[in-house]
This record gives sequence, structure tokens and C-alpha cells, in this order.
Amino acid sequence: MACQVASHDAPAADEPAGGGGGRTSTDGGGATASSPRGGQGAGDDAAAAPAGADPAKPPVQLCFSRDKGGRTSTVKAFFGRANQRHPSCVGHSIFLGVFPCKTDDHVALEAICAVWVADIEELRANGVQVRGEPRTVQVILTGDYKWMTAFSGHSGACAGMLCLWCTAVARPTAKNAAMVKHFGCIQDASRYAGRPRDVAHAVRMCVRYAAGPNGSLVRPRALRRHLSIERRSLMVIAAMDVAPMPLHMTLGITIALMELAVEAVTFSLGETAELAFCTSMGEILRHDAGVSPAPYFGGTFEGRKCHRIGRKLGLVADLMDGTAPGPGAVARRRACSLRRGLLPTLNRADTVSDDEFAQFGTDAAAFVDGLKAGFAWFSVTPKIHVLLGRYSEQGLEALHGRFIQDAARYTSATFLGSCR
Repeated sequence: MACQVASHDAPAADEPAGGGGGRTSTDGGGATASSPRGGQGAGDDAAAAPAGADPAKPPVQLCFSRDKGGRTSTVKAFFGRANQRHPSCVGHSIFLGVFPCKTDDHVALEAICAVWVADIEELRANGVQVRGEPRTVQVILTGDYKWMTAFSGHSGACAGMLCLWCTAVARPTAKNAAMVKHFGCIQDASRYAGRPRDVAHAVRMCVRYAAGPNGSLVRPRALRRHLSIERRSLMVIAAMDVAPMPLHMTLGITIALMELAVEAVTFSLGETAELAFCTSMGEILRHDAGVSPAPYFGGTFEGRKCHRIGRKLGLVADLMDGTAPGPGAVARRRACSLRRGLLPTLNRADTVSDDEFAQFGTDAAAFVDGLKAGFAWFSVTPKIHVLLGRYSEQGLEALHGRFIQDAARYTSATFLGSCR
């Protein structure tokens, strides 16, 4: 895939790139890339250096993702460039295509990815032209948890090892004490001891599953061997180059905190008090926080509304103080305060200093550890565990690069519902 882009060190990030060689056209509203098919082995975990590329210059970081939705169910595949000004602007995305998707399974995903995976592999191998200079490309996988696990061959939410970045076990049981001791457990919150996932293991699994997924083999591998990678990855990407969307973490964690408040009231006062508490919480969110549920997916909260709830979680803590005062209310108020401190880092597309990054890690650990200590039944989910993850510099840039700062530019309810 020959491609020209404007980089973050150019005079204007949204200025059309000059130079020769590429076949990318820009019109101020995005880029359309056309290219011949190519290919390289799926085992490459970093950008290959194209001929003439200066190794001292940073690679072009392309955030690769997809969004599924619409009245007629379709999948939109796209690139976004993380290391540039205004990375969230829809005009800075490279739109790969729209694909019909009637089913939500791995067969459909494979059929969709088969259209452009070879081109992306070629892009990783040959790099891009930035103002006439060859530059390496670093592909960063981003999106929601379900998409990233399916693309990576991971078992997803039902896996024994839930995390895409480490091998920590999902939860301790009566039979897996040895596994927990060896691999760690995400329920240990900030004290988890999961080992980082490595590319070599992913490549071995690709070879192992060449004829079919783990469940179809005559001798299926055990969890200790496959580490919850039970299908051939559609493209091997290093764990350090996988970055979750902050928006999806915000959605999941905010709703989890509200559910935790309801569970705490139910545990203390019973189901009658639960109904009254839910009614009161709904009124507070509508009138004091100024939000309302989306008319789909069971009436969930999304996007900016979820951000607003995150900033107003103290109102729910006030309600809990009056309904079920005690240690649980105190623990939840502290968690709400810490959560509010994390939001400014998650909700903007910007460079993060080393000091701010370190403070974010400290506050995230205190947030999760406090929930574990205050609520005996609290379970660390993959999205909450991600807050404790050890991001690389590149992963952190990607973390802030997608669909946060310029959300007002999107004219559709889906992340890339409008291609204008």
C-alpha cells in the first residue's frame, strides 16, 4: 500500500502531503488509499525499515480500528494517525471501507479482514512517504475489547486469561492455585503479577492453528500453553502496540460504578430499598447531571453523557450516604473522587508528561485497590484492569489519539458513521 501522509512535525497537520510515489488522494475531508496487494509474514511485531528510512525519526503511528453499527448493520474499517495535531479529526482518518455484516461471528470477521489485511501487512513492510521521505509505519490496534480480542485470536470475555497485554488469570478457583501462583491474577488489583504477552507466542499459535482453532484440534492445547489465544490471529501485533479506546473504558467503568452502588444498597437494605435507590439515582442523573439513556442497547449511557456522569458521580455518593451510610458509602465516595481525577487524562487528545503518567498510575491503583477493599464481591473486569496496564509511550499516544477531543465533529451516533 503506497501512501503519503503529513506528519506531526509538518507545518500543518491537515495540509496535503507533497512528494512522489504514493497514490493517496486528499481533499480536506480525509484520505483514500488505493494500492496493489502485497504481503509479508504475520509474525512481524514492529515496523520494518523501508529503504532509505532514517531510523532516528519516529515511525508514523497508524491506529487501526473498526466500528460496527448503523440501521443496516455494517462494519467501517479505518486508520487514524496518532502522532499528529488533532488526531481525532475525522478528516485525518484514512477510511478503508464499509462492509455489510449480518452476523457477529469470527467467520464474518475473517471475510471482512481478508479484503485489506494483506495491504496493511505491505504497509508495515514498506512504510510510507512523508513529504518525500520514507518513514517506517507502526500499526496500533485500537477499539473495543470484543473487536481487539477477536482480531487477535483471543477467547474474549469468557477466557481464562482476560487481558490482551499480560497473562494474569481471570479469577482464582479451587483448581487453579498453581496457575495463579505462576501467572498472577487480575483480581489482585494493582498487585497482579501477570507476565507481558510476547510476539513469539502469538506466532507459535498462528502456526499451531493453521488448520483450525484450538477446539477443533485432535489434541487441544491447555490454558497454560495457549494463554487464551485459541484462534489464529488475523494479524500479529505486539501487545505494546495494542491500545484500548479511552471512551470504551469510560463507558464500562462508569456504568460499573453505578451498578456497584445499587448492589451495595441491596446488600445492606434489601430489594425494596434497591428499587427506591435506582429511581432516585435516575432522577439525579436526569435533572442534576443533565443526562438521559440512549434509546437502544437497553437504555445505556454513552459518549459525552458518560463523561458528564463521571464528573457528577459525587451526586450518587451523596445519595448513597443518605440511603446506606457506612464503610461502603465511604469507600465508594473515595472511588468516585479518584475516578474524577482520572477523567481529564482519559478524555483528551494531548501529550502526557512523565509526571502526569506516573500520577495516573498511582491514582488508578488506589482507585481499583479501594474498590476491592471496600466491596468484598467486587470483581476486576478487563476494562478496569486496563487502567493498571503498563503502557508504552506509543501505546499511550494511541490511547489519547482516537475520538475524544473532537467528538463534536462527528455527525452520527457511531464513531465513524459519517465519512464526510
